[in-house]
Amino acid sequence: MRSTEFDTEIAEYAKARAPLLLLAFDGGGRVEQAGGHTVELLGGDPVGKTFDEVFARVPGGRNFAEWRPPDGEERNIDVRLPSRLPQTWKTVFRKSGDSVLAIGRRDTSEIEGLEQNLLTLNAELSNRSRELHKSNAELERLNTLKNRFLGIAAHDLRTPLGIIMAYSELLEDEASPGMDTEHREFISTIRSSSQFMLNLVDDLLDVATIESGKLSLQREPSDLPALIAHNLSLNQVLAARKNIRLTFEAPTVFPPVPVDPVKFEQVMNNLIGNAVKYSGEGTATTVRLARRGDRAVVSVSDEGPGIPANKIDLIGQPFARLGTRAPGGEPGTGLGLLIVRKIVEGHGGNLRVDTAVKRGTTFILEFPLAEH
Repeated sequence: MRSTEFDTEIAEYAKARAPLLLLAFDGGGRVEQAGGHTVELLGGDPVGKTFDEVFARVPGGRNFAEWRPPDGEERNIDVRLPSRLPQTWKTVFRKSGDSVLAIGRRDTSEIEGLEQNLLTLNAELSNRSRELHKSNAELERLNTLKNRFLGIAAHDLRTPLGIIMAYSELLEDEASPGMDTEHREFISTIRSSSQFMLNLVDDLLDVATIESGKLSLQREPSDLPALIAHNLSLNQVLAARKNIRLTFEAPTVFPPVPVDPVKFEQVMNNLIGNAVKYSGEGTATTVRLARRGDRAVVSVSDEGPGIPANKIDLIGQPFARLGTRAPGGEPGTGLGLLIVRKIVEGHGGNLRVDTAVKRGTTFILEFPLAEH
């Protein structure tokens, strides 16, 4: 192939397909011809468009009549693109008779810089991901050890605490009529403190079981009205000591709900017990059962002190301080509500709270009517 033929073939290919900016402007600054790639780049044939319509930024100005292109000197030129930001091309302008040729190549330096940054960021992300994986594995190991420790400690404490409580009850029941008031209060304090610690140990055992992923639910179609009524009767003695009225509102007929009856009673005992503990004398605690679509909704409302708005997110967090105390000064740990939330969520339900200071608190539980 002769040199002239070779040059012609290359020129034809470049004009038709090469990824170059190829434009020819007439003496008035209008496009006369455009390469194939340029037509695609500009979203259509630019023939007839003005210099200003094609270029967004040209060193030295865009007034073609006054502009004198530096012949053969490569410049950064911004090309207008349809529905996109201008794109920078390294462009050479050459005079060719009465026309001006613009021949440009894409400025890839910015793209290459971005690619390098992405490679660096990707490598850093991979390193962080490996570190996070190692940290998560270590946290999982420590959490397992913590749960094992809690389970062993709580189990070993339960027996001696039960003995202390049993003996304190025996001393209280068999106290001689001649025992003075101070000593009776000592025995009562031992009994109530051991009862609190025994309840705490039971809660710690439940938390350890739940957090280890071993919460086992034995669901069966259950009569919720009957379970709730039974639980209210169990708490009636405590409520009567403070002259608190316990009431229950439910439909006459309610469909069976697939719950673990033992765990459900644990939930209700915790919520009703809290309502009684945190309410003052002569108030009321109301339990309501209703159906809402495919859910059974249980609410427990008290007339206690309520919870400050900035403490609501702490509900169900272990050992959280909610800013409220029971009228009798009974301490709380927050473990009970944590257990309640985990049991409800284990059933595929959810726990919500409606509360405000001096307005009381309502805990709202939703359980699916069908097992998922």
